[in-house]
Amino acid sequence: MNTSLAKRLIGGLFIGVVGLFAGVANAQDIQFSQFHASSLYLNPAYAGIETSPTLNTNFRTQWRAVNTPFLTTQVSGIFPFIGGVDGSTQKGGVGVSFFNDQAGDGSLTKRGILATGAYTLDMRLHKIAAGIQVGVVQTGLDLNAQTWGAGYEQYTGYRNSYTAVSDPGLVNMLSSKAYLLTNLGVMYSYNPGRSYYSSGIGGHIGASGYNLNQPNISLNDSKEYKLPARVNLYGGLDFFLSEDVKFSPNFLLSNQGGFTQVNAGAYFTFGIVPDNGTFLAGTDLILGGWYRLQDAAILSLGLSNSAYTFGLSYDFNTSQYNTFINNRGALEASFAIRLVKENKRKRFDTPRI
Repeated sequence: MNTSLAKRLIGGLFIGVVGLFAGVANAQDIQFSQFHASSLYLNPAYAGIETSPTLNTNFRTQWRAVNTPFLTTQVSGIFPFIGGVDGSTQKGGVGVSFFNDQAGDGSLTKRGILATGAYTLDMRLHKIAAGIQVGVVQTGLDLNAQTWGAGYEQYTGYRNSYTAVSDPGLVNMLSSKAYLLTNLGVMYSYNPGRSYYSSGIGGHIGASGYNLNQPNISLNDSKEYKLPARVNLYGGLDFFLSEDVKFSPNFLLSNQGGFTQVNAGAYFTFGIVPDNGTFLAGTDLILGGWYRLQDAAILSLGLSNSAYTFGLSYDFNTSQYNTFINNRGALEASFAIRLVKENKRKRFDTPRI
């Protein structure tokens, strides 16, 4: 694949896909606004793209107008396999990730742990990775923390002595359920080492499928509800405007159970710290903005170099639910740290926030 063909391929996919879905957006399961920073939560193939041992985490809080906000956290670790004659060719990687989703006061929770493996075809200017991810997820519901009709008396109100275990209407309800998940993903990256002087442009595109085994997640033991598969398609371009300024438009399409989420936006990268031999050497300031169609406008701020990335973002809700949440959007933070060897490429291979 030559350089001009790769540029046309990525550019065409980016413009065509965003244009095709620009008018389609519906609510779906929670995802991170800083989707690239969530690595293995977005695509198992990231285990074959990251070139350094990496630990990253995302923290998101939303619906803060209710008594107890909804909290979502994920932590991922990646260890790449580097080899070849020169000791710098990526062969693949492995990873492990953990996530926890807590709704409100914690009476409804979902947490899981997943293992990831990826194979990489590293051709320097072109990199292709494919990954597989399997794991266990547990959903829990505190039945006694809910208000059920059987506990209500017409004249006295809700009985304090009521317990869910004594309710005949809840005999088939489970307080927790564990199930297996299977996820797959592929990703292509052009100019992953950010060699802008030789190319002037970089880009990536990826696709992933989650919940492909569609497990039964119903907490009612007499009912069945299969978790719908979630399909992600994302991509982006990196334009080298000057030695210290870069421009990166990107998008995410996510479909689950017939609902489609569309994120489109861009970020600018400004070099603010020279290579001075410290931990902050080569640090860039990142300013970005996205729009999640019919849902929220997102602003982000970040700092990054080859050893770390820190991101902070805020969702300004634009949907019909804005009144119910008292105009309070979602706050999200991400952090990644990489163990970069001195003889390896200085620039990281994965996209920014």
